[in-house]
Amino acid sequence: MRATLSAVALFVCAGFALADESKTAPAKKADPPAEKKEEGKLIEGKQKYASKEGKYAVEFPYKNKLEEKTQDIPVGDVKVKLNMAGFETADAAFLVSYTDYPDSVIENGDADTILDGCVNGMLKGKKEKETTKVKVQGQKGRETTFEMPELKASGKVRAVLVGNRLYQMIVIQKDEKLPGADDFLKSLTLTGLKKDDK
Repeated sequence: MRATLSAVALFVCAGFALADESKTAPAKKADPPAEKKEEGKLIEGKQKYASKEGKYAVEFPYKNKLEEKTQDIPVGDVKVKLNMAGFETADAAFLVSYTDYPDSVIENGDADTILDGCVNGMLKGKKEKETTKVKVQGQKGRETTFEMPELKASGKVRAVLVGNRLYQMIVIQKDEKLPGADDFLKSLTLTGLKKDDK
């Protein structure tokens, strides 16, 4: 499972380009991610992770060392910062990210349109299995399962939109019965919500 952390940027970027094609130019391709050595096996045990700046908390189902990364990604003619945390091994990847978009990118789209566009962009080159609407603490989201035949892997993405901020949780795995995948996706807690937002 190579360079999955960097590949998340392409998911987000393509999704928002499709969310409002009349206002946003097609997303430019990011530079090819540098290959890195595939590491070890999944380490049993859970670990909590919280981002004060990102205003969220999650629980990873394994104790592999987490990598934090910030990357500039192009969305039309603007660049936004993608903030990621997670880990990958030869057989799986668990990632969480958030991105703040300027008003010019999302002002003409409601939450459903933007989330559907995000899913459509993320699925480019992948085989969709199922997409469902979800809510996290009252905030609209989508959960999509897909297959990646070229990697002989499958994946799940949960995307949640809170104002201008898009949260994404991604699991990519070669074993569809990998324990903890669903619990990880459902562990997202939005810590910055006010009572009126819920």
